[in-house]
Amino acid sequence: MTYQEAIEQLEDLIENSKSFSEDDDDIWANDVKALKMAIEVLKKQIPKEPLNREDESVISYGYCPCCGNIIDDWNDIRLCGECGQAINWEETE
Repeated sequence: MTYQEAIEQLEDLIENSKSFSEDDDDIWANDVKALKMAIEVLKKQIPKEPLNREDESVISYGYCPCCGNIIDDWNDIRLCGECGQAINWEETE
């Protein structure tokens, strides 16, 4: 299962939980909150390209697409140090 497939499955669970919550909000509200939190965590595992990427001779740098923190690929860093978003430094055409 991919991260995206897991996200879609969790979103389906949210919709199912909401249909049950019409009868008793208190029981299902925390389940919905937990599922939404899990989705946000999974979304950060899907690598995104840095914004405003600049490539120099030894290092590439840019900004995290989620939080705007300045990031670079020094020492093969693949996560934003501020929010944990996975970063894709691969060259795209």
